[in-house]
Amino acid sequence: MFPNLEAEQARNMHTNEYVANKLGMSRQLYEKKKKSGSFKQTDIERLLAIYGATYKYLFSREPIKFVIAPAPDPAPGQGMTAGTPTDARAGQGHHPTPAALSDDIVIFN
Repeated sequence: MFPNLEAEQARNMHTNEYVANKLGMSRQLYEKKKKSGSFKQTDIERLLAIYGATYKYLFSREPIKFVIAPAPDPAPGQGMTAGTPTDARAGQGHHPTPAALSDDIVIFN
């Protein structure tokens, strides 16, 4: 029912038993909920946290493809030197923002 949820489980090598335990339910109940799509809001929130994903992605009924994009080159004087941040924003949660690619998900290498 949710191919991206299945993909994330596989990518993270999580069994149905493992995820069910994280959600506090039996494997059989988890499998039933995956098949029927009848997750409670708390289950959904936990799954989003486990996989660090958005609702739109994880619970899409159609697979959403990943687009692997190279990380943008830092501006001159704004990169890393021997592991030392030279950008004043480095280490303060600043991350490069990729250009919008419709509903595709972009991952920087």
